[in-house]
Amino acid sequence: MRVARRAQLELVPRQKRRPVRVTVSMTPLRRKVLSKILEITERLLEDSRTESVSVKLRTLVRYGYVSYARGVDDISSIKGLMARVSIPREISSRYFYRKVEETLKEYFDVEFEYRRCHRYVTLHKRH
Repeated sequence: MRVARRAQLELVPRQKRRPVRVTVSMTPLRRKVLSKILEITERLLEDSRTESVSVKLRTLVRYGYVSYARGVDDISSIKGLMARVSIPREISSRYFYRKVEETLKEYFDVEFEYRRCHRYVTLHKRH
């Protein structure tokens, strides 16, 4: 009898399950950090001498949060404060990272790639 029940359970197609798509609810904190990320990305492109800039996505998100939390807009100051500020879980979730990727695609000429097990953002200057 047990063998028959197992056989019946395996015959149920898996296609009936719908894929779950989680959307990020944009809290005020997330909105502000996202706007800071856009400002910092723009600043990185302006200050660079080369045609493209490559940054880890995680680093870009951390820059945005540090800039928001400490009210600093200078890149060198943000880098100095990175070790002193811890990022909340709300900002370091994969859903927020996906939202950041989508927003960067809207506003900038970007490419995303995996290098050495990390997600990198390559920003290109528009001519």
